[in-house]
Amino acid sequence: MKAINVCPSTLMTGFSDYSPRAIKILFDGAHVSPIIGINFESEHDQQQALENMKNMSISGAQEKFSAVIDNGSIRLSNKWEQATCLWKYPK
Repeated sequence: MKAINVCPSTLMTGFSDYSPRAIKILFDGAHVSPIIGINFESEHDQQQALENMKNMSISGAQEKFSAVIDNGSIRLSNKWEQATCLWKYPK
């Protein structure tokens, strides 16, 4: 796995995880791993991702996945599970 040396959100250098600013904005101060627990080599995860994308509509060209924060990790939401908005506008 490639080493992280920038905040995955703010792209500020010197962070191997989310920066304090990103943690506050995205997760209300809770520490969450930047590694999303999806294995796209797994047929189960591929199927779950395809099902997951059917249940949401967000504009934009890139692929979107519905996710939840579970014990400090981000994972795909299960069918009928309320997803977490991973972006909140700063106050």
